[in-house]
Amino acid sequence: MLDNYISILALLIVSMAIPSLAVFIGHRVGPQRPTPRKAEPYEPRLTTTGSSRRRFPVKLYRIVALFALFDTLAISLFPWGVLFLNTDAESFLFAAMAAFMAILFVGLAYVWKTGALEWD
Repeated sequence: MLDNYISILALLIVSMAIPSLAVFIGHRVGPQRPTPRKAEPYEPRLTTTGSSRRRFPVKLYRIVALFALFDTLAISLFPWGVLFLNTDAESFLFAAMAAFMAILFVGLAYVWKTGALEWD
């Protein structure tokens, strides 16, 4: 039963080993020229105006949440497309995606009508 998961485990090990190896090699082989200027924390030379703890408008968070929602829904189209091309149940899959897209467009119309996508 565990034989089915060996390939997933191998993929996990390889996907963790390659970036780790790249970072290790880059750290060992790359140029090491520390200077006092490089050791300083990064701070832009701009003078700040106002408090750094100011509040952001709630509209920003709403737009970010809507972007995440619609982006996640758009990403779900790719697996559906692959499944749609490789199965015989085309009519059922088409109807399911049509219902999904209808719900998505009703949500988009609602968001648009309420003015959530407009930045004042």
